[in-house]
Amino acid sequence: MFSSFSPADYELAREYLSTARARGVKSTFNRNSLKDDEQMKLVLQRARRLASDRQFAWAKRISEVLGIELTPAMALDRHECSKFIEKHKTAFEERAPSEAQTELAERFAQLKGINVPSDVYRNLAAWNLFFEQHWTEQDHIAVTDVISELREVPGNLSSWGERVAYLELASSVLRSPEDLEAAKRDRMAEMLLGGYHPYTVAEVFDVDVKAVMEVACDTDGCDPFSYDLP
Repeated sequence: MFSSFSPADYELAREYLSTARARGVKSTFNRNSLKDDEQMKLVLQRARRLASDRQFAWAKRISEVLGIELTPAMALDRHECSKFIEKHKTAFEERAPSEAQTELAERFAQLKGINVPSDVYRNLAAWNLFFEQHWTEQDHIAVTDVISELREVPGNLSSWGERVAYLELASSVLRSPEDLEAAKRDRMAEMLLGGYHPYTVAEVFDVDVKAVMEVACDTDGCDPFSYDLP
């Protein structure tokens, strides 16, 4: 039967349904909805308005801190998500962190070997910025690797509490420089195999592109001569 939808449309629709599940939203649509033209049109309409991961992460943090429930529309629709963020941003920024949040900042600072700035104890925006400024690509690698080792499905990794908990676990089992360097090279290889250009990979990891090309040469399935490099 002829379909008026392209393969890219179906991929977009499937990605929307997958994202809805990942964000804990019980959608009125499912895979069978994609077989019905009218329902498929509705799924595509919503998919094209999908809130970005960054938008959702911000809205999720605001909802957790202020105790405001996110509706399905706020979690998925970028316009509704943006309105929610704008409406509650001032209250979020003005609210002081709780005792549990300041303890979390101190645990994170201990892992990183840094001090907690005084404004982190007074202002929630400064508390959040403290994590954003000091969370690195190496931290992300360590966390995802330990999740893989445990064969766990990560929970809400947009939550700093979840991230720090995994980072503490990672610090006890794979924080040697050799382990981190190996994990870094594995991640570079994954990005190269995923279609990222060596310059992009070099920028992400703050290394010379020559280091990335060395990884490309050592990675099965990677053709170092296929890249347009000077």
